[in-house]
Amino acid sequence: MKHFDLIEDYLFNRLSEEDRVSFEKELTNNEVLAKELALQRIEFDIIDQMEEDDLRTKAASWKKKLETSETSQKSTPETKEVKLINKKRYLLPILAIAASLLLFIGIIVPNFITPQPNILAQAYEGAKLEYTVTLLQKGDEGNNIFKQPYLQILEKRNKEKAKDAISYFSTFSSDVKIENTRAKVNLGHAYILEEDFQSAIDVFTKIENDPDTPNRIREEVHFFKGIALIKTENNKNGVQILMDIQKENGRYGPLAKKIIEVL
Repeated sequence: MKHFDLIEDYLFNRLSEEDRVSFEKELTNNEVLAKELALQRIEFDIIDQMEEDDLRTKAASWKKKLETSETSQKSTPETKEVKLINKKRYLLPILAIAASLLLFIGIIVPNFITPQPNILAQAYEGAKLEYTVTLLQKGDEGNNIFKQPYLQILEKRNKEKAKDAISYFSTFSSDVKIENTRAKVNLGHAYILEEDFQSAIDVFTKIENDPDTPNRIREEVHFFKGIALIKTENNKNGVQILMDIQKENGRYGPLAKKIIEVL
């Protein structure tokens, strides 16, 4: 493997603090490195287990030889150690194949058999927030409340520019309260686009708690707050919100039902 030595140093705590932090940061952005780490960790675990089992079964015979021969006492452990090292080198290619199969069976196959639903895509496609002007809190057609490039980031679900949308909508200010509310809704959507789901939940909760928030906006943020909660693995509260929306039989009721069915 390309990063074998680096991964080995990491697993055996031989990296400096600075190198360890750098390595772990790289893991979050490098899928290949993460897979190699998982594979190498499996290999070492298998080797350790095999050596432990081998040593247990042979410990008695080693002890007997050591007791009957001074020569054996000096040479046998060393000989065994060399054999184990050679065995380790010999087994690495075999274990790499075995570990790869384990990863394939444990990771790839389940995902192939039961693919995880993309509830974000389903939610936004169903609500049509990226296409319907009014649902994006854009205001009237003739009233350019927000700059078009930042609306397009949300409409086209452009993750690469999500931070730009966050920066714009978080600093937007108007003398008209409803325009500020609409900007906050867009900010929540920008956080979801950035996959900063907790920030989206915080923004949507503040909008919900504002007594002046129009019902149409309140329905939207309540629904997407549920989606964000599910994406933070807070399934219980997120699903409960969607179930409540479904029971209310409002604008988002049918969409909430569809998402619950695929969870």
